[in-house]
Amino acid sequence: MTTNPTPSGELFLIQLGINPSNLLADFPGNQLDQYIAVVNWLKKYKPKLDATNLEKVKGYLEAFYHLCKVEDWYRGGKIISIRLDTPTNKQLHNQLSIWGYNKELIDLYNKLLGNLSFALDGVIRENLGNAYYLLGNYPQAINFHQQHLTIAREIGDRKGEGTALGNLGAAYCLLGNYPQTINFHQQHLTIAREIGDCKGEGSALGDIGLAYRSLGDYPQAINFYQQSLTIAREIGHRDGEGSALTGLGLAYNALEDYPQAFNFHQQSLTIFREIDDRHGEASALGGLGLVCDALRDYPQAINFHQQHLTIAREIGDRNGEGIALGNLGTAYLLLGDYPQAINYLQQSLIVAREIGNRKDEGSVLAGLGGGYRSIKNYPQAINCLQQSLVIAREIGDRKGEATALGGLGNAYLLLENYPQAINFYQQSLSIAREIGDRKGEGTALGNLGAGYDALGDYPQAINFHQQSLTIAREIGDRKGEGSVLGNLGLTYHRLGDYLQAINFHQQHLTIAREIGDRKGEEIPLGNLGAAYDALEDYVQAINFHQQHLTIAKEIGDRNGERIALGNLGAAYDALEDYRQSINFDKQHLIIVREIGDLVEESKILCNLGNAFNQLGEYTQAISFYQQTLTVLQTIRDSPTEEQVIIKIINCYRILQNYKKAIDFNQYHLAIILKKTANLYEKVGEYDLAFKYCARALSIVTELGIPLTPECQ
Repeated sequence: MTTNPTPSGELFLIQLGINPSNLLADFPGNQLDQYIAVVNWLKKYKPKLDATNLEKVKGYLEAFYHLCKVEDWYRGGKIISIRLDTPTNKQLHNQLSIWGYNKELIDLYNKLLGNLSFALDGVIRENLGNAYYLLGNYPQAINFHQQHLTIAREIGDRKGEGTALGNLGAAYCLLGNYPQTINFHQQHLTIAREIGDCKGEGSALGDIGLAYRSLGDYPQAINFYQQSLTIAREIGHRDGEGSALTGLGLAYNALEDYPQAFNFHQQSLTIFREIDDRHGEASALGGLGLVCDALRDYPQAINFHQQHLTIAREIGDRNGEGIALGNLGTAYLLLGDYPQAINYLQQSLIVAREIGNRKDEGSVLAGLGGGYRSIKNYPQAINCLQQSLVIAREIGDRKGEATALGGLGNAYLLLENYPQAINFYQQSLSIAREIGDRKGEGTALGNLGAGYDALGDYPQAINFHQQSLTIAREIGDRKGEGSVLGNLGLTYHRLGDYLQAINFHQQHLTIAREIGDRKGEEIPLGNLGAAYDALEDYVQAINFHQQHLTIAKEIGDRNGERIALGNLGAAYDALEDYRQSINFDKQHLIIVREIGDLVEESKILCNLGNAFNQLGEYTQAISFYQQTLTVLQTIRDSPTEEQVIIKIINCYRILQNYKKAIDFNQYHLAIILKKTANLYEKVGEYDLAFKYCARALSIVTELGIPLTPECQ
């Protein structure tokens, strides 16, 4: 990442509409000091070469606080929404979360809370919920996400409703309330599919996978993770891809497919480091540590867990800190260093209780039971395991319940209370089979073999050990499957059923290719691109539009080429890749001018103006907007003409060419006067109509700008 990820302060002041040389005239005297501070922080602050991430954006954060002091919420909101020059290209507030500065984020959001529109207030509450979630304060996170859900439903924001449901599910998952978790995520999935939100669909699928993995249903978890991974790769969602890979790694580790698990975690680690996602990086390192634990490479496992712990503490991730401490305790337990293991597990238990994470509390108590059993403190071991069992049953954690029961069996076995040990092992086996946990089933069978062996019932012991051996061999070869959506149809597209539309268009494309109909191949390719555009999957859309363009050029279909170029320009514009958008729009413009379509020409010219405007190249933007005006005057499109004039005024204002801005404001006034004259004419007030027409003509004559003929 660059030393300074923030954009130029001078240019951003222009975007904020703050002119450093005109502060006295633009702002009240009692606010002047604050705006001077805003200018100074944005223009003069330079971070040191070794600055922390927070210090790198300090100038913008300080400017935000000064704007809040004068209740300039709009400009404050623009500051924290500025995109940074980071691998993720995230807005400032999102990047702060990725860096782990959630306490600072809560302060930022609280400043804006209740000071923006109702809809934006919902977004702020969502962001507060996310920040508290990452700090491990799940009750507070649930509180804000519930508020966000209420607002989203009141304003009919289906996507926001789905997001809030997903966030609630995530919080309840870490509290160990899995039935509630799955309920929320299923609601999110339903909404995402109904509205064609691919990213939301992938996220919901991954979240359901996490819930089933927590329940010990690994095949079901893998099924959902694979679906999530497929969607993430199709739409180019790197965060989602990394998360799905981490989930798959954890699931395959639980199924003892360690090479596959290690591979998924390595892929995940690479992605998260590329996009500078510290939370994701920490999770991937923890996952690699778990695989090394299973492979009995304990020094390497401890190394990975220590890296996880370091990152978690650096970014203030309490939940991650607790997990890393617990994993270190487990690694030392497996290594045979029991005092060190108990030390780390006790630290982990403290964190879990402080943040209210019931699931982790139960898991750590089970781990402590194992630690105390290893040092032959059986009463203490049983005490910890009984507490773990109570928690697992309270929160419906079937996997945790089976683990606690198995641990209790082990403790009673060592106390030579064999009937009691076998009783606990049988209960553990029943749960493992109910939830489809093959690894847990094999472990329970092996424990039963040990119990019957201790009783001297060797035939029964052999029977259980043979069953355990069979399962161990069976689960050595595991695979995940993925499915791909099919084709699409125009009718379903019009109905808004984009997924079904894709299904029919894919069938069309297959037939066209089978019969060698190159012209016929163009149509479904274009339609597939349009369907993915509607789903906001622009990466996939561009892929299909590019194929469409290639075929159109090969067969000399200028109209097809025109359509494909227009679609590519629009898709890149949606991705905010304005250079590419301009490239395709200019090619599109050439063809449209060849065929003389003035309406389409005006739209392309305006799009080009918008693209240059977004890039901050305002002189070039004005040039295309003025060309747009010329065409609009020819085709007499007054409403659009008025919109373009406003764009030109804003560009000149940013360039501080106030004379030109005033001229176009006058031009805008002339159009309003002309429209007023037209209204008076319709109601028979001809004198007033003439009066307003005369004023309009006077203005445009002075400006040397032609006005449409109605007033002449």
